[in-house]
Amino acid sequence: MNTPKGSLRIGEGDDTLVAWTQYTAGYDIKQKMLYAFTYDNRDLRSLSYGDPADWGSDIRYFSFISKQTARPFDEKNEWQPGENTI
Repeated sequence: MNTPKGSLRIGEGDDTLVAWTQYTAGYDIKQKMLYAFTYDNRDLRSLSYGDPADWGSDIRYFSFISKQTARPFDEKNEWQPGENTI
């Protein structure tokens, strides 16, 4: 479930906190991939996280912040079997 911005307001004294789903993430454990999109950018992002034994001990940061893009639809009138499915 995603909470749209502005739909949940929490009274905190004289302030009102606004909570929303800032990002949604999913993991493909077999492929060792993280997939995520943010509230402000619905483009699906991915990160291959590989084998934890190869990570090392340094903290690493990855930015999820990027501008939303728009791509035009491609006209396509014929598909191979299974090609037009998710």
